[in-house]
Amino acid sequence: MKSRGLGLLVAACLVCLGGGCASQPKQVHKDPPQESILPEYWLKRPAVAHADGADFDRLWEACRHCVQMRSFVVDRTDPRDGVMTTYPQVSKQIFEFWLTAVGPFGGIMESTMGTVRRFVRIEVVRRNDGTFEATPKVVVERYAQTERRITTVARYAEVFALDPAQQGTRERDKLGADLPPAYWYALGRDEALEKQIADDVRRDLRS
Repeated sequence: MKSRGLGLLVAACLVCLGGGCASQPKQVHKDPPQESILPEYWLKRPAVAHADGADFDRLWEACRHCVQMRSFVVDRTDPRDGVMTTYPQVSKQIFEFWLTAVGPFGGIMESTMGTVRRFVRIEVVRRNDGTFEATPKVVVERYAQTERRITTVARYAEVFALDPAQQGTRERDKLGADLPPAYWYALGRDEALEKQIADDVRRDLRS
């Protein structure tokens, strides 16, 4: 009788636990919007760090110096609009100890496992009190290649061809259109690196 009662108690507990799990609503993970693959989507999001300065020219040169110290090459400089951008820089891998253009360690592992690049956009605006504010934004992009459909072993080398193979691609079969053979798409923002660049600018202004 004791064993039977223990068995009923265990069964009741299992039923209660099962009912409790079933009563919890399932979390629905929504896919990100399609426009999130574009850098402009992430550049429109608010900045997480900034550096202040009373002199525009000094703040501007400090921004230029700090991004160059992190292995970025300045591309566009427009002091009139207060916009400075860099060329995309392939991000540091774990063995490239001489590079510094990555924020946290997780970013290093991500760029080691796949081809990832970053670029910086800095906006300098004038405040109402006459001082200036520089806000860095760093966009992360990943490299991708269109998948090729290979029907015979003899044509496996066409996977590495830059020109799309005539045998078709998965996108052509599914969507009726071809993607570029290689392209970059935005993953998000490197907010940790943005804070580091802002700290670099503040230190440069104090020196």
